[in-house]
Amino acid sequence: MKKENTIKSYSSQELEKVIHYLDGPLRIALKENEAVILHADLKEGDCVLDIGCGTGFLSLIAAQKVNASGKVIGMDSRQEMLDVMQKKAEKRGLDHIIKPCLGDACSLEFSDNFFDAVVMSYVLHENSERTEVILSEIYRVLKPGKKLVISDFIKVADPERNKEIEAWHKGTDPESDADEVHLKFSLSDYISLFEKNNFKDVKGEVWIEFQGIVEGRK
Repeated sequence: MKKENTIKSYSSQELEKVIHYLDGPLRIALKENEAVILHADLKEGDCVLDIGCGTGFLSLIAAQKVNASGKVIGMDSRQEMLDVMQKKAEKRGLDHIIKPCLGDACSLEFSDNFFDAVVMSYVLHENSERTEVILSEIYRVLKPGKKLVISDFIKVADPERNKEIEAWHKGTDPESDADEVHLKFSLSDYISLFEKNNFKDVKGEVWIEFQGIVEGRK
């Protein structure tokens, strides 16, 4: 996956490959999106921000939780992804809850203390040089006591296993560059990043071997 600040227009063939990757059967079968939303403690009427929403992997589940009285803002740097998410939302009757938003994670155009939850999937590893700016912006727009929950790739202890996993990613991710590193941060690295940026009650867990879920409160 490309960095959040890299905006690219896709050909129809490229877009089809990216959608297949983002909505692939393995990702759906693991139900990671359900786990992330469960950690977010969403309630009916909540206002949620999904940063780097892509095709709506988290937004669609979040919309079901907040119901008609709530709102999910799905933000991405690529309009094509937002268009796909919007079509999915319309098909599922959730388009009155989900609002697509073109934007950059480093400059959130929302007021302070605006959201009841922020969720994010596979954004921080793509923006390793911008993590503190992104987390600072998220902290600003979250209401006091509310949660940021992310899922992302995690570095494993065995260097050889890391190489195997990286090779697998380069063979499956249609946007992966030759020099891209997916496993940049360990679980403890993510926890430290959260704590460094003032989040409290920070917790992390391994979801599968090289993917984790981390949460923290403002």
